[in-house]
Amino acid sequence: MVSDESGYLSYVWILPYGLFVLVTGVFFVRFVFSLPVKTRKLFIISGSIYVLATIGFEIPEGRVVAVYGATSYYYLLCSLEEFLEMVGVIIFIYALLDYTSLFKPPVQIMHKEEQFVIHKSGNGTMVQTYPFSSNQPKSL
Repeated sequence: MVSDESGYLSYVWILPYGLFVLVTGVFFVRFVFSLPVKTRKLFIISGSIYVLATIGFEIPEGRVVAVYGATSYYYLLCSLEEFLEMVGVIIFIYALLDYTSLFKPPVQIMHKEEQFVIHKSGNGTMVQTYPFSSNQPKSL
């Protein structure tokens, strides 16, 4: 930890990583805006929560440590930072799973006499039943 008088830049990594996040964000703008609206919104919300928690809380944490030391207030800020980072990751995982569910093929379940095909769409789940016909030779 590098110390400065105000304490706001006690954690030096904030500046280069903040610049890295901006450059990476500009690089991925076209990709994000090519996603479906729901996925795009969830990606932006999750990324914003994560980055703001990470960078936004390090600045006051550095100030608190510089002025007061590692007090319970500092640990409260650290806990809140970690909580918000986890919320951002959870929203991102949900967005990824929701996006991949758009491309999920139907599930087929075969039974001795019937075949069930389960289709999942935005309107709900639909199950269709077909008689099962087997061209396999019967065992003797």
